[in-house]
Amino acid sequence: MTFVRMLAIVLLSSACAPKVAIQILEPSHITAPSHIQTVVFVDRSRVDGAGEMVLGAIEGLLTGEAIGADNSGRDEAEKGFREVFGETPRFDLVLPGAVNVDGGFFDKNMNWKVARRLCKSAGCQGIVALESFDSDSSVNTRMKKREKQNEAGKKVYEKYWVAERRTNVSTSWRFYDIKNKVVIDDLKGWSNSNTFRYEGKTEDAAVRQLPSQRGTIDNQGHASGVDYARRIAPFYMTVHRTLYTRGDPNLKASKDYVKTQNWAEANAYWAEAAKSEKPKIQGRALYNMAVSREVNGDLEGALELAEESNTAYPRGVSGDYAQMIRQRIWKNEQVQTTLKEANRSAEDTSDAEETNDVEDTNDVEDTNDVKTRPSE
Repeated sequence: MTFVRMLAIVLLSSACAPKVAIQILEPSHITAPSHIQTVVFVDRSRVDGAGEMVLGAIEGLLTGEAIGADNSGRDEAEKGFREVFGETPRFDLVLPGAVNVDGGFFDKNMNWKVARRLCKSAGCQGIVALESFDSDSSVNTRMKKREKQNEAGKKVYEKYWVAERRTNVSTSWRFYDIKNKVVIDDLKGWSNSNTFRYEGKTEDAAVRQLPSQRGTIDNQGHASGVDYARRIAPFYMTVHRTLYTRGDPNLKASKDYVKTQNWAEANAYWAEAAKSEKPKIQGRALYNMAVSREVNGDLEGALELAEESNTAYPRGVSGDYAQMIRQRIWKNEQVQTTLKEANRSAEDTSDAEETNDVEDTNDVEDTNDVKTRPSE
C-alpha cells in the first residue's frame, strides 16, 4: 500500500494569480478493522423475480419514475464506489466469485454462510453491499406573471410557465466484517436530492428544458456510490492555494517559476521578498513559502512559515491557512496510523488464513446472530 501520493498542478485564475492544486489524502469517517485488506462489492438491491418488475411499474406510474432508471442508477452507484476504491491506499477491491448472493428487501442482512463462501471464493475479508436503491421524482408546473415594459414604454404583465422537478435517490449500505461476523457500518435511507427549475413561454416549453430524468438519477446514484466509499475508506481530494505575485518585484519575478513548478527558484525570490521592510510583503512572501512546503509534503514546515507570515502581517490570509495546515496535520496522522496498522496486519497472513479456513459447520443459516457495531 502506498502512503502518500503527491500531485500539484499550477493554474491561472481570472486575475492571473497562480493557483496551486494539491491532491491530499483525507481520512474516512468509518475505521475498519486492520485485518480487512481486501473488499468485494455486491449489489443486493436487485430483488429477483417478477415482484420487482411489478413494484417498479407501480412506482413508475405513481411517481413518474423512468422505467429502468433505478437499474441504471444502481450501476452508476457501483461505478462511483469503484472509482474511489480504485485509488484508496487502504483497501484492495476485487470482483465477487461465482457465488449467488441472496437478495432481499432492505432490512435482511446477508447470510453469514453465504458471505464467508463469497470471501473464500474472492479472497476478501470484507463485503460492501448496496442493500437498497430507490428513486422518486415529481414534476410541478405553474403559470406566473411578471412586470415588463413594452415597446411603447408602458408597463405590461407577461405570462410564463415554470417547471420544477425534484428527484430523490435513497440508498442503503452495509459493510460486513466476515471474520468477526459484524456489520461494521449499517447506513439506511441515505438521501441524495436534486431540484431543477426552468422557465418557458408555454408549459410544454418549460418542461422540455428539464434535464433527462434517467440522467439525473444516474448522476445522483454515482454521487451516492462516491459518498459511501469515502465514508469507509481514505480518499484523495484536491484543494487549491492561491499564491501572491504582486506588490513586489521579487514576488512578480517568481511567477514564471511557479508556472513550471520550479519551487527552488521561486523560493529564492520569496526569501528576498521576505526581507522587505513592508510587513504586507513579508507576510505574502512567507505565506508563499509555506504553500511550497505543503506542496512538497512538509506540513510541519508549512505550519511554521504560515505562523511566521501571520506574525509579520496579521491582516493577511495566513492565519486561516495556518489553521488549515493544523487540520491537515491532524488528519494526516489519522490516515497514516490507519495505513500503518493495516500494513502490519497484512504481514500477518494468519488472519486471512483463519478467515478462509474456518469450517462451514460453524456457520448458520439463521441471520439472527448478526452483530452490528454502532456507526461512528
